[in-house]
Amino acid sequence: MCVFLGTWLSAAGFIHMIENSGDPWLKEPNIHKITYWECVYLLMVTMSTVGYGDIVVKTMLGQIFMIFFIIGGLVKITLHFFTPRLV
Repeated sequence: MCVFLGTWLSAAGFIHMIENSGDPWLKEPNIHKITYWECVYLLMVTMSTVGYGDIVVKTMLGQIFMIFFIIGGLVKITLHFFTPRLV
Protein backbone atom coordinates (compact mmCIF):
# COMPACT_ATOMS: atom_id res chain seq x y z
CA MET A 1 0.00 0.00 0.00
CA CYS A 2 2.85 2.39 0.79
CA VAL A 3 4.48 1.74 -2.60
CA PHE A 4 1.18 2.47 -4.33
CA LEU A 5 0.59 5.71 -2.42
CA GLY A 6 4.18 6.85 -2.82
CA THR A 7 4.14 6.23 -6.56
CA TRP A 8 0.75 7.85 -6.98
CA LEU A 9 1.57 11.02 -5.02
CA SER A 10 5.05 11.38 -6.56
CA ALA A 11 3.68 10.98 -10.07
CA ALA A 12 1.01 13.58 -9.32
CA GLY A 13 3.75 16.00 -8.25
CA PHE A 14 5.68 15.33 -11.45
CA ILE A 15 2.59 15.89 -13.62
CA HIS A 16 1.83 19.08 -11.67
CA MET A 17 5.36 20.38 -12.31
CA ILE A 18 5.31 19.50 -16.02
CA GLU A 19 1.84 20.83 -16.76
CA ASN A 20 2.35 24.13 -14.96
CA SER A 21 5.77 24.84 -16.47
CA GLY A 22 5.00 23.71 -20.03
CA ASP A 23 7.22 22.05 -22.60
CA PRO A 24 10.79 23.43 -22.41
CA TRP A 25 11.22 23.70 -26.20
CA LEU A 26 8.20 25.98 -26.56
CA LYS A 27 8.63 29.64 -25.68
CA GLU A 28 5.03 30.14 -24.57
CA PRO A 29 4.09 28.95 -21.08
CA ASN A 30 1.25 26.48 -20.70
CA ILE A 31 -1.97 28.40 -20.03
CA HIS A 32 -3.66 25.20 -18.80
CA LYS A 33 -2.80 25.36 -15.08
CA ILE A 34 -3.94 22.50 -12.85
CA THR A 35 -3.63 22.02 -9.11
CA TYR A 36 -1.80 19.20 -7.38
CA TRP A 37 -5.07 17.60 -6.25
CA GLU A 38 -6.39 17.68 -9.80
CA CYS A 39 -3.25 15.76 -10.79
CA VAL A 40 -3.93 13.20 -8.04
CA TYR A 41 -7.49 12.87 -9.34
CA LEU A 42 -6.27 12.57 -12.95
CA LEU A 43 -3.93 9.70 -12.10
CA MET A 44 -6.54 7.83 -10.05
CA VAL A 45 -9.17 8.14 -12.77
CA THR A 46 -6.64 7.06 -15.39
CA MET A 47 -5.36 4.04 -13.46
CA SER A 48 -8.87 2.88 -12.59
CA THR A 49 -9.54 2.83 -16.37
CA VAL A 50 -12.54 5.14 -15.99
CA GLY A 51 -10.93 8.04 -17.87
CA TYR A 52 -13.61 10.71 -17.62
CA GLY A 53 -11.64 13.21 -19.70
CA ASP A 54 -12.59 16.22 -17.61
CA ILE A 55 -8.93 16.82 -16.70
CA VAL A 56 -6.29 16.06 -19.33
CA VAL A 57 -2.59 16.71 -19.80
CA LYS A 58 -1.84 19.26 -22.52
CA THR A 59 1.97 19.21 -22.76
CA MET A 60 3.94 16.71 -24.81
CA LEU A 61 6.08 15.78 -21.78
CA GLY A 62 2.93 15.18 -19.74
CA GLN A 63 1.47 12.93 -22.43
CA ILE A 64 4.70 10.92 -22.70
CA PHE A 65 4.85 10.55 -18.92
CA MET A 66 1.24 9.36 -18.83
CA ILE A 67 1.99 6.68 -21.44
CA PHE A 68 4.82 5.26 -19.31
CA PHE A 69 2.83 5.67 -16.09
CA ILE A 70 -0.10 3.69 -17.51
CA ILE A 71 2.15 0.93 -18.86
CA GLY A 72 4.10 0.76 -15.60
CA GLY A 73 0.90 0.68 -13.55
CA LEU A 74 -0.55 -2.13 -15.62
CA VAL A 75 2.66 -4.15 -15.30
CA LYS A 76 2.79 -3.54 -11.54
CA ILE A 77 -0.85 -4.60 -11.03
CA THR A 78 -0.41 -7.66 -13.25
CA LEU A 79 2.71 -8.79 -11.40
CA HIS A 80 1.02 -8.22 -8.06
CA PHE A 81 -2.02 -10.32 -8.82
CA PHE A 82 -0.53 -13.04 -11.01
CA THR A 83 2.74 -13.95 -9.32
CA PRO A 84 2.71 -17.01 -7.05
CA ARG A 85 2.85 -16.28 -3.33
CA LEU A 86 4.74 -18.26 -0.73
CA VAL A 87 2.41 -19.25 2.09
